Amino acid sequence: MDTDDRPSARDAAKDVERPPVGERLRDPAGPKDLGPRTFDAKSFDRRRRARNWALLAVLLGLAALFYAITLVKLSKGG
Repeated sequence: MDTDDRPSARDAAKDVERPPVGERLRDPAGPKDLGPRTFDAKSFDRRRRARNWALLAVLLGLAALFYAITLVKLSKGG
């Protein structure tokens, strides 16, 4: 106890009722039966191709930015 007759913060934290660790991770609405997970190769390939194009765009943008910065620095003579 502290001097003002209140429990310390550590003791107060012990008083808080917490659910067991396994219960905290569960969905409060209850378990959902999603059935067996299926693998859709077409959608997987489509998502991968979209990510690859996005990554290509980012890399080309960075290359263009570095090229432009280099040209500006060289044109200023420094």
